[in-house]
Amino acid sequence: MNRICLRSVRVAALLCCLGCCQAAWAVILGNGGNGNLDAASLQTYLNTTNPGVPAPYFGNIGTSSTGNASVVYLGNRWILTAGHVNISSGIGPVHLGGNSFTVDDTSVHTLLNADSTSADLKLIRLTTDPGLPSIPASMIADSSPTGRVLMVGNGVSTDGTERFWSYSPSTFTFTEVATPPPIPGANDFAGFNFDAAGNHAIRWGENNIFSPSVGPVQTGLDQQGHPAYSIGYSTKFDTLAYTHTIPLTNEADASSGDSGGAVFSLMNGQWKLSGIMTATFTDNPPGLAGADLFGDQTLIQDLSLVRNQIISIVPEPGSIVLAAMAALALLAIHRSRRANCR
Repeated sequence: MNRICLRSVRVAALLCCLGCCQAAWAVILGNGGNGNLDAASLQTYLNTTNPGVPAPYFGNIGTSSTGNASVVYLGNRWILTAGHVNISSGIGPVHLGGNSFTVDDTSVHTLLNADSTSADLKLIRLTTDPGLPSIPASMIADSSPTGRVLMVGNGVSTDGTERFWSYSPSTFTFTEVATPPPIPGANDFAGFNFDAAGNHAIRWGENNIFSPSVGPVQTGLDQQGHPAYSIGYSTKFDTLAYTHTIPLTNEADASSGDSGGAVFSLMNGQWKLSGIMTATFTDNPPGLAGADLFGDQTLIQDLSLVRNQIISIVPEPGSIVLAAMAALALLAIHRSRRANCR
């Protein structure tokens, strides 16, 4: 079983208090390996589950200025990421397709929720074109997704060893045990250790939507230092023994580096960009640092809620061409009129 982890917002009993919330980190595979690293492996897997449906835009996922978070290239030099992700020319370039690109610090657009609070999302423009395909407006979800989703983020690695812990409610501590109990109880947990400072790599995974409506949850600060809120849906990191749910083949969860990473949903026979990973949270007991546990959830900002804002800032490639053609036509008419007046 593969497993990808994105760790962030930790929420006790699914109620987010600010002291429990953290920003999402990175996609980790929990099958003992660190694969799922390219578009080819994603397409090969999807050929077994959704034959004939092209894989989504794996190559459009890049890394932030610090290199430890994720960005999504939309087109016309615009990138989309979580609002709390640090990106600026002063920190460094973003990376897409193995190349470095400087951002225009004056171009930042913080997206807004329906109540005019800051969403944990922002658009920033690159100073040069990365030469990647654009994600057209038709491929950005216009409704909330259901069912299975694909997750792509800049994850860290684990040592691939599943670990087991016993929790003491009296002392609020976890103790690692060598072997799992035959039948896990309420205070038995399993998961994987990860190194937040370790090597990051863009990986893909999958999960099913667990809660279709989550938020608003404060998951960071916007560009001006104001609270930023995520509103969307969540996935849960499952395993049969500990969550009593059969996991998907490439079961995924968020961890260090996945903030700003893309989530795609199958809609009308196409994988559409439906979300941005912003945080993780848990109804497990808090206090086990550096580990991702089965039962943890990934919070994903629903892009259908801000879609109109995105396409108003990032126009369709076709509309750009049409606008340029219209400008050239007007210029030709203007020159013709001037010539006729001579």
